[in-house]
Amino acid sequence: MLCYFRCKKCGQVSDLLLESEAKTLKPSCNTCAKTGGSEVETKRTFAFAFGCRTCWKTWRWCTPSNYATAKAARPDCPQCNSNKEVYFIPSQVTKKKAEKRQRPGMLDDPQHDPSRYDTLDVEKTLVGVKRTKREELAKKEEDFIFTSLEDPSFATVSRMEGTYKQQRVRQKKFLKRFGEMKTGSNPQKTSELKTGRVIPRSEYDKKLKYKVDVKGTTYPKMNASAPTVVTDVRIIPRSSTWDYRELGPNSFLRRLSSILYMIHFGVDDRALYKKGSEDHKKASKAFKSDDEKYKPVEVQAMWAGNSLYLSTNNHLFSELLLEALQTKTTVQALVADINLGSGGTYKSLPRNFTSDHVDKVKEYQQAIVTNTESAYRSYFLFQWTYVFQQLREAVEFTNISSVTIKRSGTHYDSWTIAPGDKALTANRVFVVLPETDTPSKGLFVNKEVHAEELFYPILMELDAKGRLTEQSPAFVGGVKTACFTCALVLNAASTRLQKKLILPTDAYGHYWENSGKHVSALTFTPNTQTLVFSDNTTSHNVYDTEMPWSPKSPDHK
Repeated sequence: MLCYFRCKKCGQVSDLLLESEAKTLKPSCNTCAKTGGSEVETKRTFAFAFGCRTCWKTWRWCTPSNYATAKAARPDCPQCNSNKEVYFIPSQVTKKKAEKRQRPGMLDDPQHDPSRYDTLDVEKTLVGVKRTKREELAKKEEDFIFTSLEDPSFATVSRMEGTYKQQRVRQKKFLKRFGEMKTGSNPQKTSELKTGRVIPRSEYDKKLKYKVDVKGTTYPKMNASAPTVVTDVRIIPRSSTWDYRELGPNSFLRRLSSILYMIHFGVDDRALYKKGSEDHKKASKAFKSDDEKYKPVEVQAMWAGNSLYLSTNNHLFSELLLEALQTKTTVQALVADINLGSGGTYKSLPRNFTSDHVDKVKEYQQAIVTNTESAYRSYFLFQWTYVFQQLREAVEFTNISSVTIKRSGTHYDSWTIAPGDKALTANRVFVVLPETDTPSKGLFVNKEVHAEELFYPILMELDAKGRLTEQSPAFVGGVKTACFTCALVLNAASTRLQKKLILPTDAYGHYWENSGKHVSALTFTPNTQTLVFSDNTTSHNVYDTEMPWSPKSPDHK
């Protein structure tokens, strides 16, 4: 406990003291000493610090109550006259409490540095160690009970504690409403899924007649343009849902990628002519040719080093995307101008999305266009709330440019960023472009490299610059789960970066030879499973690997 001196005659009090310190002092009330002498008593008390999220001021509260009682009572903030946003600051942060606050996704870094809990002596701050003549009785007791704490270091910890407790309140309310996350809905534990139907690769060997040789072994595929089946396959219903509460930034990127994926940059005049007419046939032929030329196949997004990176596996689509973004000046403005049924300059196609999925993409579009916190689903506030805020700001960034990846060697881990692009400035939107020309010059050809592979040299460069941390890691999210090779590349990056890279899932799709040529140590582990989604889980010819949406509850999807 702490203590203070009080004059029984006039009620004036001293400053707060440590009990050991009070024993060495001889207090006297100067006012009463002049009029017959003072009668000073020592009063024992507790002192607690509390903050207010409305005014973000911090106060010392002296009360005979213990911590639990005082915390439950929650006094009014002296400035706001309300205890609605009042929170207590623990005088001692144990190792267990510190670990909770230091868990990535709870507090921002460097704005909030959890290590400061270890360096601040709360008790000394509360007693005011820098004051002199602290035994002097010169305060009114009613003013002494609540005292403003102006210490800058303490104010920093106070704001940090307030932010942490606000996040914990959000999480508790979310858990009360939706319950704990089920393993079967956890995107990061798809390897533990027990649902769906498993088809051994040997069964595909019998059913699929087209074969291809990969590093001396023959594997089946549906046709020349299809992926290769190199593992067993687990087919789960397309209606399956994943719970993104711990992966809000990845989900945000997935949503954005899904919107951009539907843009059709080519010609589509089919609606202008009567179906079956010669003009309609010509328009259909032109559309098919353009769609094959510009179709992105895959769109991936990455948030890293406080910038947004967009990548596709079609160089022509990427160039047109960059041009559209620079024309509209922000991601938000481009998203608003995509015609998903309600008008817009940029045409769209459902691609391989179902009608339910297209409806959800319309919802994603409206959220980004509105871009208020309430426009998004509640799971975005469960974890990584500060990154969610950064992403909302990113769709309004006006600095938009490209970053070029050079094929410095055959394999992805030897690729580099073009010298003029290495700055990777923060607060920008980058469209990632592979350096393209002809194979004879050792450069990339169109559609040869997959979207996620292009992120690897960017991640390595940002990490080398010290711009990735556990509190501010990189996040990746796209339309589909990574193919077999891209999963290898992303997992290699994850092995290097550890908690500085958050991947959206441990699921992966089939093997594609075009991307496989960029991986040196390519192995297909027995008894592993490729995850694919289908409305018909009895089918064998299923290769759809778009990311499932979140649960269908009104607020949680």
